[in-house]
Amino acid sequence: MIHDTNVSQSASGIGDSGQLDLFAGLAPMAAPAQGDLRLSRIGHDLRTALNAIMGFSEVMTHKLHGPLGHPKYDEYVCHVRASGQALLAVSDEVLALASHNRRLGFSAG
Repeated sequence: MIHDTNVSQSASGIGDSGQLDLFAGLAPMAAPAQGDLRLSRIGHDLRTALNAIMGFSEVMTHKLHGPLGHPKYDEYVCHVRASGQALLAVSDEVLALASHNRRLGFSAG
């Protein structure tokens, strides 16, 4: 296949070397923002799942829909809730550290 670079560059809109310089200058600034965005998405996804787990475990702990059926389940649900709270605390610490690093100018990604 023959590829005409002039057509390709003009079609993509970056044939002008001035635009290329502009994009090259913006790339280093975009990398930390992308890393922060990834951390933000991961944090959101993690917190959403943890909130669901903790919510269900709280419903089970308070037996809102009746007894769990076996005394061991009471113990298990307490462990699930405590584990969810511990993971949520770790998630909060990671996001706080990333925010602190961003303020200091360190890259997250």
